[in-house]
Formats: sequence, C-alpha cells, structure tokens
Amino acid sequence: MSKKFLFAAGGTGGHVIPAIAIAETIKEKFPDSKITFVGTSRGVENRIVPDAGFPLERIWISGFNRSAMSKNLLFPVKLIVSLFQSFGLLRKVKPDLVIGTGGYVCGPVLYIATLLKIPTLIVEENAFPGVTTKLLANKVDKICIAFEDCKKYLKTTKEIILTGNPIRQQHANVDLETAKSFFKIDLERKVVFTFGGSQGAQSINKVFAEILRKNAELPFDLIWQTGIFDFPKFSKEFGFRKDVRIFEFLKEMNFAYKACDLVVCRSGAMTMTEITNAGLPAVMIPLKFAAENHQEKNARTLEDAGAGIVVLDNNIDSEKFFKELNSLLENPEGLKKMSKNSKQLGNPNANKNILEEVLSLL
Repeated sequence: MSKKFLFAAGGTGGHVIPAIAIAETIKEKFPDSKITFVGTSRGVENRIVPDAGFPLERIWISGFNRSAMSKNLLFPVKLIVSLFQSFGLLRKVKPDLVIGTGGYVCGPVLYIATLLKIPTLIVEENAFPGVTTKLLANKVDKICIAFEDCKKYLKTTKEIILTGNPIRQQHANVDLETAKSFFKIDLERKVVFTFGGSQGAQSINKVFAEILRKNAELPFDLIWQTGIFDFPKFSKEFGFRKDVRIFEFLKEMNFAYKACDLVVCRSGAMTMTEITNAGLPAVMIPLKFAAENHQEKNARTLEDAGAGIVVLDNNIDSEKFFKELNSLLENPEGLKKMSKNSKQLGNPNANKNILEEVLSLL
C-alpha cells in the first residue's frame, strides 16, 4: 500500500512520541507508505522526529499561555499564519489521512484538512482531553482515546474508540535477574525507581535529596533519573552511595521498570501508558502547572482503579513521604494488587488498535 500520511505533532514528547509510535507501526506494516510530520521550529520534534527517520515540516504556532496573558499578543497573528501555512502544506503533501496527537500544532493542520475533506483522526492520550481535541471533536472523522473517562468530556457525535495509547517498540523485554544485574543490585533488594522526564522534576528530586541526607542507608535501592538540570549537583553529592544508582537520562527504561518494585513519577500520558503496560504500582506526583490540571486527572484515574496513590506537589514533607514509601514496600500483597490493577489499565495492543482505525479511513 502506497499511501501518504501527515502527522501533526509538536511541542512536547507527550504529543510527538505517540505520533512516532503510530508512524512506525504504519511503516512496519506498509513499507511503501510516505509519512511526513509537521511541528514547530522550537519543540522536541526537531530532534526526535529526524532521529526516527521521518521528514519534518514546520508551521508558526504556539500554545495559548494561560498564566501570562501578555505573552499571547502575537497568538492571533500566529494562528492566521499557521492556517495559511497548513493549507499550503496540505496541498503540497496531498495526504490520504491526517493524524493529530493533540496540542497546538494539531489545531490549524487538522482544521484545514477537514475543510479540504481530507480524512482526519485524533489520538487523545490523556484522561482529560486538551483544548485542541475538544475544539476539533465535531470536525474530525474519528477520535482514539486511551482512557474511558475521556469520553464524558467530549461533546461530539463522531466515533470515539477506546484504543489505548500507542507506544514505541524500541526495547526488548528483560527478565528480573538481567535487569537487576544491569544496575548491580542484589536480587533480593527492594527497588524504587524515580524519574521526571528528560528534563527531570525538580520538586521530586528535592524530596529524594532530603531523604538521602537524613538517611545514611536506605532500606531499598534507588534508581534515580534526575534529568539534565539537577544531575551535576546530585551526582556529586550522592553518586558514591551504594544504595543509589543516579542517571541524568536513562535510555534503558525497560531495565529500570523490570528491576523496580515501585515507581515514583509525574503523571503525563506517556508515563502512565508505560507504567500500566509494565503493570507497575506507582506513587504519582502530578505537575501542578500542567494545562487544565490534566496530570492530576490522569493520576486520579489510576488511583481510583487501585493502581497507585497520588501525592500533590505542595511542599512535600520528605519524612512523611519516606514513611509512605516504606509502608508500601513492606506490604508485598498490597503492591501485588496494585500491580495487577495497573496491568489491567494497560493496553499492549494499542498500536494495533489504532492501525485498524487508520486503515478504516483510507
């Protein structure tokens, strides 16, 4: 099948990585297909889309800043320009299907595609849909969602399909012994894995730094991805400790997921997808400045299902937090139940499910 696909995805990895996962699934099934991405000149797409082997076009658009209205002065101009740029790009690429994965890049591209009667599909990764998804819900042909809760926020007559979130098939499965051996961790030791994305989560890092300063030896081993900003100071302060494995950025996430008994993390859509597919119990600390508080809504979905607990990012007391971690780790039956509930929320067939919806629109 030689079809053309245009993916509108930009800004953050939470929008771009799912799009790449879908694109790779299409390419694996149909090697002759032609796939193009459209993003901005500033987002992470400029690095990870070319690295994945796909061409990237760019439009001039940015998100609406809710916290600093003065930064939105150019927004109307950008929106108008991006609509014209989208029209030109669609005429140039002539896609058989346009796929958006949410975010501000998605808006102008999919809106113009609907006017041109080009088939369109949105993949919404979060439990609470973003503004762009809600605005386009009555215009696109289909909407794929990852959480059942998402349906109640979408006022549309268009078809909504629960597919799960797509995930890149980059990492092979590993067994527990191999994973713990990779980190030089004893097979019998409990393990906590904490991370906050490639840039890290400073508030989470601060809590673990305080815990380490107050405890000369932890009752568990800590795998700690600090992110780029905090790595220099914390690796210098704690890198010597035998109970800490500290990384700026960890490519071997599958090893860490397999080695750990408990995850401490943010609750962006892709993080939630990865930990539920892995069936991991989680302590989730939502980013409090996330758009429309969507991270807390994602986390509450897992908490309501008994797959984890939510700790709000409001001056977390490190001593209480440490006691909570120990309490969870000392209850293997509780962790086992959380793990089972987490696994039930995961959808390892998401890529296949979305591919079926893609094919139905061609």
